[in-house]
Amino acid sequence: MWYIYTIICIINIPLQPFCIYGGKIPVAFADYDTCDMTIDDIVETVDRDLKQKQISLFMKCLKDEQITT
Repeated sequence: MWYIYTIICIINIPLQPFCIYGGKIPVAFADYDTCDMTIDDIVETVDRDLKQKQISLFMKCLKDEQITT
């Protein structure tokens, strides 16, 4: 199964960089292509609002076995 993992960074605050790591959207995808298309849909929906608030959102599709702790 494929999952969307995220990093969120807030720009222009005293702590640089202020990022939150280890986010995982709780939806599983059967294949990489479906996961990647979902990221595209999310970006299209939230991109403008995040830019106005100076927030960066990084997303990547990974299989669970690709993640090490």
